[in-house]
Amino acid sequence: MSNKKLVLTAIVALIVGIVFGALFAPTSSKLGSVRYVQDQFVAGLKAGLYGELSVDSSGNLVTTGEITSATTTYVALNVYASTTVSGTLTQGGGINSTTTAIGLSAGTVLASYFDTENFITVNVGTTTAATFTLTLPATSTLSTFIPVAGDSRDVLIYAASSTASYITVAPGAGMTLVSASSTKIISAGGTAILKFYRKTNTDMIVYMNSAF
Repeated sequence: MSNKKLVLTAIVALIVGIVFGALFAPTSSKLGSVRYVQDQFVAGLKAGLYGELSVDSSGNLVTTGEITSATTTYVALNVYASTTVSGTLTQGGGINSTTTAIGLSAGTVLASYFDTENFITVNVGTTTAATFTLTLPATSTLSTFIPVAGDSRDVLIYAASSTASYITVAPGAGMTLVSASSTKIISAGGTAILKFYRKTNTDMIVYMNSAF
C-alpha cells in the first residue's frame, strides 16, 4: 500500500473514531454528542435546574417555570423578543402596607417598598397634621427597579389614612415628577398611579395620575 493510501486510510479511520466516540459518549461526559436523527418528545421537554425553559406536550413554550420544593419560589424567565399575548394576561405583584406611622408630617418611600410590589398602602399613622408630604426614593437606590434605559414600571399608591386630609407626593433625587395638577396630591382614601421611566442615565421621569 502506498504512503498516500496509508495516510488517507488513517485520516478516515480517525474521523470515524471521533464521530462514533461523540455519539456514544457517556452522559456524564463534557464532550457532548452529535446526532443525525430527529428526536421527538411527545410528553414535553424541560431544561434548566428547575425547568426554567419548558415546552409542553403540544409544543407550547411554558414561561412560568417550576416551583422549587424547598423555597416555593417561582423561577424568573427573561424574554428578550417582542411578545404577543393572545389570551388574557394577569400581572403579578404584591402589596406593601406601611402599617405604622412613617413620619409626623412627612415621610419617604423606600425602594424596598416596591422592589417586588406594585401596590403601596400609605398609613400616615397618628399624625395630626392636616397634610402629609411623601417623598419618593432617590433614583440611585432604584438601580435594579428599572435597570435599563427606556424601562418602565407602574406603582399604585393608596392613601389609607384619614388623619391627614391629603398626601403631597414629592420627587426623590434624580427624578422629574410630572402631573396634570401642580399640587401633586392624593386625597385621603384616594389613589395615584406613578409611571416610572428610566432615562439614558440613572435619572427617571415619573408621571403621576391621581384619582380622588
